[in-house]
Amino acid sequence: MCHNSFTVKNTFIAVYESEEAEVEATWSSNSRKRATTADVATLAYDTLHLEEGGEEVTEEEESQSQSQGEDDASSSDSRPWSTICPEVMDALEQGTLTASEVLDEVRGCVTALALDPAGAALLQSLLDRVSEDEARQLAEDFRGSVVEAVQRQGSAQVLVKLVSLLPSRDIAFIGQELRGQGMMSFLACTLGGAELLASLFQRHWLLQEDVRDLSQELLYRGDLDVAGLCCHKHAYLVVLPLVSMGCEEYQELIVRALLTNVQRYSRHRFASQILAHLLTTVSKPRQEAIASSIMSAAGAVVALACHGFGCAVVRAMLQVPSAQRRVMQYLQKSRVRISKDKFGAELLRDLGIEIPAATVGGA
Repeated sequence: MCHNSFTVKNTFIAVYESEEAEVEATWSSNSRKRATTADVATLAYDTLHLEEGGEEVTEEEESQSQSQGEDDASSSDSRPWSTICPEVMDALEQGTLTASEVLDEVRGCVTALALDPAGAALLQSLLDRVSEDEARQLAEDFRGSVVEAVQRQGSAQVLVKLVSLLPSRDIAFIGQELRGQGMMSFLACTLGGAELLASLFQRHWLLQEDVRDLSQELLYRGDLDVAGLCCHKHAYLVVLPLVSMGCEEYQELIVRALLTNVQRYSRHRFASQILAHLLTTVSKPRQEAIASSIMSAAGAVVALACHGFGCAVVRAMLQVPSAQRRVMQYLQKSRVRISKDKFGAELLRDLGIEIPAATVGGA
């Protein structure tokens, strides 16, 4: 008879095995042992053991075996999350464990689990399978630990998942714990933090004062100025929903920041996406101001049409009524030159502008 028990701790799950014959185990919540502290929970795998004659093992024999397993535990090696969590995920995929069973067992150590990449992946997998009530229970375990959790990629993505699944009242504590910590710029410059802030702003900005305060802290009191946020590979993801929310104060602030060097930002990998979004989102006067500023430089439209990032700005300018005709004239007039560029040729084809056959295929 073999008895395995898994002890979940802050950074590892200890696995204890007896040295008797190996028997296939199944999850049994009826026989699990609960930990006595908030940082430790116990996962127990038990099975109905049969003797050769087919009779069930008595409770006395089972108790003796369990005691022997516990005695052997002190000399066993510990297995890390990276080993245990993939096995649990496989069990979830195969249906030998249910998400509710696993979630019930990891309650009380969710934050520690989320801080490990393998544990974070397991929690995200669980959230794809559990009900809203169960997701709410998991979210509660992050109370008091949000600041620590957002500093790790995996645990931040677990919070992103919770923000997307739960109503505003159930994740309000996230904004409350981040508020006033002076870490908005830091978060915006990490992938997990940027995704979390973007999700909070997109879904809960209108509903939560704490979330609105986070946006104020980012734009007005952060270590990066607005233009710097627009040019950062992660932070620009946070700026996009701030543009979409329709807050004229924020839109004006972002427009003014990018117009300080609009030709450069029109060609920037990330800032160009903000400009394109502004051209299709903000009020008509602001759209016209951006388009006019771009076209004020000689040859700007043609140069942008032949640029990998700038062509997205040209496409957006074509959606501004007051600028559309002028932009089309520039493209028509320089179609031979534009058609020699792969980005420009694609733009011309999409617009239905005839490309001279002799010039197609340029790099």
